[in-house]
Amino acid sequence: MYSTYIQKIETNKIGKILTIAIDNPSKRNAIDSDMAKAISQSIEFLEDSKDYSAGVLYGRGGNFSSGFDLANISKDELSYFDWNDKGNSPIGPCRRNFKKPIIAAINGYCVGGAFELALACDVRIMEKSAILGIFNRRFGIPVMNGGIVRLLKMVGLSRTLDIVISGRKICSDEAYQMGLISKIVPDTVALSDAMIYALKLCNLPQKALKHDRNVIYNLAYANMSQVDQFKSECKGAFEIMKQEGSLGARKFDEGCGRKGQNIGTKSKLDDSLLKKIK
Repeated sequence: MYSTYIQKIETNKIGKILTIAIDNPSKRNAIDSDMAKAISQSIEFLEDSKDYSAGVLYGRGGNFSSGFDLANISKDELSYFDWNDKGNSPIGPCRRNFKKPIIAAINGYCVGGAFELALACDVRIMEKSAILGIFNRRFGIPVMNGGIVRLLKMVGLSRTLDIVISGRKICSDEAYQMGLISKIVPDTVALSDAMIYALKLCNLPQKALKHDRNVIYNLAYANMSQVDQFKSECKGAFEIMKQEGSLGARKFDEGCGRKGQNIGTKSKLDDSLLKKIK
């Protein structure tokens, strides 16, 4: 099993999944600038490597992350908080869309900048007792890592205002009701559930998945007419249809994929490997 550990960020290769662990439990996984750079490097590695189709981001020691390490601000130049063309931020590469699906396994506290990091992921799976929130509101630190942009698209104006200006905590039931998360799971199982979800994505035809995912993000954040939106959805799909789509149609005609079964290569999650990364 491929594994790296840099600046309290550990990555592991499990099949076509890259797991990214935030490992600073003594500070509830608070993220300093070196850890943020390591998260950015890990996600860029996932995006650039043909060996991976999806990622899982999680925190060790009972919490996803308490956000940016406030004690680190006095030690770092504030220029690190400013805009840069790579989309990196004090919490990771949150000021851009990720190029591959990443699942956030949320446990304990996922607050402040870490909440923004989780919002940057494609899917959020949250444990029952976990907490979300813009807790940096109490310290006069503004939302600056894509959180407002994404919240507006996910939950609308009124709820975004409530979440951001109050800085209040959001429990799992409310998060699910709002549409902030995809699923509530019992405590201690968010990671394994996220791994199973990512594994299912890895078993699907990737070209069509990548195309449709890109269309969703492009349309969500683009200011274009309805006609242009239809064009954006269609663009590139025809070539994929001639490749993956026609192959899938032939397999269906041969009897594969009936009753919703996957027609791709099936792989199973190795429980022994999962225990090693927890």
